Amino acid sequence: MKSMLLALIGTAFSGAILFPSQLAAQERIEDKKVVQYTVLLGINASLQKDAPFKVAVDSFKSSGMHKDEQVAVLIPDLGLAEDRLSKVTDKEVTPFGQLWLLNLVPQVEGKSVPADKLRTITLTVGDDKIDAELYFLGLQKNSKGETELLVYGKGKEIAARPILESHEEELSKPVLVNLAAPEGKPMVVSVLLFGKHRAQIEVAGPKK
Repeated sequence: MKSMLLALIGTAFSGAILFPSQLAAQERIEDKKVVQYTVLLGINASLQKDAPFKVAVDSFKSSGMHKDEQVAVLIPDLGLAEDRLSKVTDKEVTPFGQLWLLNLVPQVEGKSVPADKLRTITLTVGDDKIDAELYFLGLQKNSKGETELLVYGKGKEIAARPILESHEEELSKPVLVNLAAPEGKPMVVSVLLFGKHRAQIEVAGPKK
């Protein structure tokens, strides 16, 4: 029987990806599992011929979180280090990593990004197929000198470009993804960097 899938389960050898519905309503996905599954996600990402830039994924620093049937997984670039932030310019995009979302769509000014601008990847799970969205992430200065997190949808379409803001928080990894749904406010996927910065992407569930 088909079910909505929530946390990636399986092995890199079998290629099975499952999101079991028995997970708690909101929690961080276990690191060991995320590392296993991001190997598979990285393979799918490497097959994208129209990627805006190359990302060498660092599965060991990946992180994931879910709320009910909505999932966010962050896989940083292998070369990502804190000193890379000081080298970001307005001339070119600095690769940051990949963001995978399930049942979540970025919003800009309260409107969901159209489906034809998203990079949808079909993942095979046994006899079922699941559509998840892959976003390549990059860093670049804007005209005001602020660092933006560029969230790429299909091709070189930029689905969102939140500002990297100062934010102090103790992290278990150099970079971490968080998923929050404040009461009365839009749901937010936060990308946390080195305990000093964050970029917040407003998201919503996909239209039925």
